[in-house]
Amino acid sequence: MAAASASLFVLYRRYSSSHKSLKFSQSDIVLVTGCDSGIGYSAAKHCHKLGFSVVASVIDLHSAGAKSLRNLDDKSMSIIKLDLKNSSDIGSCVEHVRGLIARNSEYRLHAIINNAGIMIFGELEWQVEDMIRDQIQVNLLGPILLTKSFMPLLRKYQGRVINVSSHCALEALPGLPSYCASKSGLQAFNNSLRVECAKYGVAVISLIPGSFFDQTKILSQQPQHASKMYEEMSAECKEFYGEYFHVYHSYLEAVSSLQRNNETVKEIEDENLYKNFTDALTSPNPKALYKNSPWYYEAHHLLFKILPTSWRDHLVVKFMRMPKFEVSAS
Repeated sequence: MAAASASLFVLYRRYSSSHKSLKFSQSDIVLVTGCDSGIGYSAAKHCHKLGFSVVASVIDLHSAGAKSLRNLDDKSMSIIKLDLKNSSDIGSCVEHVRGLIARNSEYRLHAIINNAGIMIFGELEWQVEDMIRDQIQVNLLGPILLTKSFMPLLRKYQGRVINVSSHCALEALPGLPSYCASKSGLQAFNNSLRVECAKYGVAVISLIPGSFFDQTKILSQQPQHASKMYEEMSAECKEFYGEYFHVYHSYLEAVSSLQRNNETVKEIEDENLYKNFTDALTSPNPKALYKNSPWYYEAHHLLFKILPTSWRDHLVVKFMRMPKFEVSAS
């Protein structure tokens, strides 16, 4: 009876709040990181359309995304440079938001969206130390330090933290060891911080946006990464992996070439992604986790969890559809 009552109460709360949203205006600031392109750029434009004041951070102030966002209403859209590997940039970001609030007494910090991320494909032995370090710093350590720096403002205004996670946080995939580790860490950070901050009225939310390789530039630097991997690879590794290394990266070239050849910046086309962002930003009782998944992702992930490990690993290889490693004849 107790379990049934609890379930009914949860359903009631979800139903009663599903048609409600918080009141917000241009006085509510949303910080979005990683807005040069892709999900960050799309989220920044979406927040601006909703009526928030947006602080969009970019790695390059001259990127296509920065230029496009700069063309919007400068009263409610500001562009700043933020390299999450640089502690002084994080400090400057906090001071920028504090300055906006100081100049406008009605302004408040509503949310920070930790979106910036780096993904580098390549087996662990291939990736050089800088690649491993950068993925951990940008995808995990950066959001942790940025959130920590904003905690006084988040507590003061009972804002919310939205961490853009990944399906790789729920199911690690081969070829992305450091990326999966960083996103799994971000998910754990989210779950810990959510409980910590609830007593202060600060909501902490995880949002898994889905796979948009064809609509982002996240793999645009993959050829440069592959070249650096090969340059720093030992003679023994080159001999062992042989043609497999080149076939592997030639396979990725098809995706990355589309991203490199597209000089324009576009909003991602996915209605459910924007519904998730809107609810995470405006719901009085946001979900702990928003997940945007095609049905076949959900089917694979379910099988990954229920199958014996050997079957699961075989299915993961099929799911990834990467080139097969062949033992060298020598």
